[in-house]
Amino acid sequence: MKTFDEINLDEEPCIFPDCGHFVTVSSMDGQMNMASFYELGKDWAPVKIRGVSEPFSQDFEGTKVCPTCRGSLRSIARYGRIVRRGMLDEATKRFISWSFNACFDLAKDLALAQDALQAPFQNIRSSSAIQQHQLVRSSVTRL
Repeated sequence: MKTFDEINLDEEPCIFPDCGHFVTVSSMDGQMNMASFYELGKDWAPVKIRGVSEPFSQDFEGTKVCPTCRGSLRSIARYGRIVRRGMLDEATKRFISWSFNACFDLAKDLALAQDALQAPFQNIRSSSAIQQHQLVRSSVTRL
């Protein structure tokens, strides 16, 4: 929470997202939880990836954003893997929700179709053989 002129950029570099705000690398790394994704060197550079990026493995809800204005951090290569993982998780959640709703609608349509197909055959046992044949034939031609 310092002003730009109070920061020594040689000691603590800054990140400048597209929104125009600035945040120190240490502050943004903390917000992005970089230590759980990368091993960081002394010069703040990622040295090694920690583990595999698994779906829904991040400790935060949604996509990480600028702490000042909630602007996108997509353009900052340093956090690209983390931001893309969050975006992929959100898209997966939306797909799961959409597919559940679509499946539910199809299940309702299937139940209605089954009822419509069974209706002509409900009284078939009490009919004569000729009536049964005509009933089956008319039902098949409607399909």
